[in-house]
Amino acid sequence: MSRFLVTGGAGFVGSNFVMFLLEQCPSDAVVVNIDKLIYGTNPPKIDDSRYFFYKSDLNDAKQMTQIIERHQIDTVVHLAAQTHVDISFWNSIQFTRDNVLGTHTLLECCRLYGKIDRFIHFSTDEVYGEVSGDHLGCAEQSILNPTNPYAATKAGAEFLVRAFGHSFKLPYIITRANNIYGPYQFPDKVVPLFANHLFKGEKCDIQGDGSASRTFIHVQDVCNAIWTVLKHGKLHEIYNIGSMDEYTVLDIQRRIAGIILPGEKPQDYLNYVEDRPFNDQRYAIDLTKLRKLGWEQNISFDEGLGSTIDWYKNNGDYWKESSLRWLVFGHTSWIGQKVCRYISDRGGEVFTAKSRPDDQQGIALELDSIAPERVVNIVNRNYGHDQQSDETFESQGRLSDTIRDNLYAPLILAVETQKRDLHLTYIGNGCMFSSSSKASPLTDKCLPDFYDSSYSIVNGFTERLVAMYDDNVLNCRINMPVSFDQSPRNLVTKLTQSARVHNAYNSITVLDDILPNMIDLAQKSKTGTYNMTNPGTISHNEILEMYSEIVDEGFKWKNIDEKHNNNNKPIPGSTDSGVVLETGKLEKECPDVLPVREAVRQTLVRMAMLKFNLQLQNE
Repeated sequence: MSRFLVTGGAGFVGSNFVMFLLEQCPSDAVVVNIDKLIYGTNPPKIDDSRYFFYKSDLNDAKQMTQIIERHQIDTVVHLAAQTHVDISFWNSIQFTRDNVLGTHTLLECCRLYGKIDRFIHFSTDEVYGEVSGDHLGCAEQSILNPTNPYAATKAGAEFLVRAFGHSFKLPYIITRANNIYGPYQFPDKVVPLFANHLFKGEKCDIQGDGSASRTFIHVQDVCNAIWTVLKHGKLHEIYNIGSMDEYTVLDIQRRIAGIILPGEKPQDYLNYVEDRPFNDQRYAIDLTKLRKLGWEQNISFDEGLGSTIDWYKNNGDYWKESSLRWLVFGHTSWIGQKVCRYISDRGGEVFTAKSRPDDQQGIALELDSIAPERVVNIVNRNYGHDQQSDETFESQGRLSDTIRDNLYAPLILAVETQKRDLHLTYIGNGCMFSSSSKASPLTDKCLPDFYDSSYSIVNGFTERLVAMYDDNVLNCRINMPVSFDQSPRNLVTKLTQSARVHNAYNSITVLDDILPNMIDLAQKSKTGTYNMTNPGTISHNEILEMYSEIVDEGFKWKNIDEKHNNNNKPIPGSTDSGVVLETGKLEKECPDVLPVREAVRQTLVRMAMLKFNLQLQNE
């Protein structure tokens, strides 16, 4: 046991364990770290001849096999996983792809290799599901009852590991840990999230009433537990890893506030927000089996919490790329609100612009006073979902307003950000192209050519000018945006509320998949034009068929024909249908972006969940 493969070694537990492992291993050991470096990761900076790092996706079987064979791996510690429960509710298929399919691919590579002596699969106590307040703790043989998509994928991965052990004699051991905290944790988790807010004197968001409780263990105790299992654990067994330090979310906020703001009232730094769609009240596990191997908790919660807060206070730059300062123009819009939320979810600090985007002096002052590291412009005048004709934009002075907000304002921001060497993300749209086909999709280099409405003319001209600032501007073309909510801007809402629907194939932007990728591009300082639509095309009828299947069983609609097209005012898809955008550039930078049909289906499932929850509340 001297040639280790650690998956997910750029994540929180993984980076700590890689450093721990190098301290424990002899001089002739090999520690190979693989991670695909997505959201919430940061590879440890290690200068050690025994250490090797590869940026790799578990689902790339060819590369995984090459790495395992090249280093003659004998021990695998499988830590890689998507772990953010909130994100799992709206991006569950990605969790299945990474947590289940990724594990399956790794298992198959190890099976074919045939020289693995130990395979440690790191799982979670959430696979047991919620327990009552007086429950003493789930033992390893307890029935699994996961209640959120994250936990369900971890349970699914466990069953695959056990199946490979039974069918192919894979020498596995499974561990299940409760909530972990400590240094190097991404700042969207509760301890660093609350600490970073309180460092700045800001309020902490509390989901629901804050009474949900969790048990916490320091990451160094977890590393010791994994090491104990590696050395002394019995093959084909499961071991719980945890502590008895159980606290509610409100307890955690009070304790952190007491350390950072002594003498202040913790309740003055609380902000209650809407709860998760489903939020388990409590988890609990039995630690007897692990303790019989000789493991004991070494770091008390008070000691660990204090040292963790000190670490974040002294290492504020560690997650700097993720905790950037963002200034957002157009934050009150439908898409703007989503952008702000996703930036915050990724640990960014959001500032909402107070100056009008056409006020050059006001913008300059705001940029200098806030000193953001990223700027986003989502201001785009469109006058609503039911007004799409030329007359709308050119009547009552609205054409001048459109020119001011959709042309003049983006150019001011491009100029002022360039002066300060700041990155600007400009969110435009695809409603500036004439029809294209699946056979000849429009690349990021294609120039706008749709001149049948003043709105499209202005936006097309804006994009041509913005492209001149490609040294600091990320130009994002979205098209026919879709989301799970009922906004009138949502293509699904438009289609379902229209008397007749013009059926056509289009590239569309599923916001809850594309926006996080857009933020990642901005964090990496990418510039130039990107077609920010999900790969592939989908017709309006296909969307409505999915809607009828998933959200509103039996929903009916009528398609527009030439007669109605001549007599009725335009409806969704009748003026800008058939726009097909090529997404190769996006897919290269963001390989996890979902194909359009998969993304739409996932969005409609979430829409159905919200509809069901609303019905329950009204009963």
